[in-house]
Amino acid sequence: MAIVGAMCGGISASITRALSDDGVQAERVNQFRFIGAFIVLALFLAATRPALLRIPRRAWKPLFVAGLLGSFGTGLAYILALTLLPIATAQALIYTSPIMLLGVSSIIGRQWPPPVAAATVAVAVGGCWLVVNASAGGSIDLLGVAMALTTAASFTAYVTIIGRLPVEVPTVSIVVTMFGVATATLAFVPYPIWTFPFAETTGAQWLGLIGVMLLATLFPYLLFAGATLRVPGPVVGVCATVEPVVAVIGAWVTLGQALTPTQIAGIVLVLCAATAAQLPGFTGARAAPPREPATGG
Repeated sequence: MAIVGAMCGGISASITRALSDDGVQAERVNQFRFIGAFIVLALFLAATRPALLRIPRRAWKPLFVAGLLGSFGTGLAYILALTLLPIATAQALIYTSPIMLLGVSSIIGRQWPPPVAAATVAVAVGGCWLVVNASAGGSIDLLGVAMALTTAASFTAYVTIIGRLPVEVPTVSIVVTMFGVATATLAFVPYPIWTFPFAETTGAQWLGLIGVMLLATLFPYLLFAGATLRVPGPVVGVCATVEPVVAVIGAWVTLGQALTPTQIAGIVLVLCAATAAQLPGFTGARAAPPREPATGG
């Protein structure tokens, strides 16, 4: 699930950058994608499984925090990073998150990470940097670097919070609640939703916005939340490094961009790490507490 979610993100990165190059503000892209995803998912659940819209009280506080992290951390900061930095550099910085996840998991579990886990994370992050050629030329914007690292930290916090919910909550219920929190915030900050430039948005821009809503928001959040409820956070983080691999391969297939030997080596390392992360012995016991059955409310 995490790998498929990362694949969706890899495909959407170019769409996000294209919208920026076409003059669409990052804040507007972020606003549309979360509010649109909330409307789609909430209407679907209301029509098919309304019971899934009820969240246990004990889950509200962590999901409120996760919603804010999504709307501004892995949401707005992510788009700003892609806007202010070359896509390759932004993704290389964003995918330092496996290191953060392994560190947080070790702190929570009060134990050193298993050597296999540390080695796998190092291979995944190193492979990611090779894939995107992070050392290649291109201007470096300090605000963009800060936004990329904020995205990585927010993703780490988001995965940790979802993985440690005190009660059992279905994946779709988690995601629709987070989107609801994001919608309540982004409808007013930084711009009121009624000032959205509906009339000025072109058909191509609408298609791009819908693509970002589905591929960078709705599908990845459902998949990552589902994965986080099933496997440890560091595993999710390593699998997420598949995103830049998909982005680079997509550019090779669709745009004819050549793959360098360095990038090919990085792709192999990332895929090996993603495979190794799913094998027994990657991490110790999961640091999540036992969950109480959901009772609604």
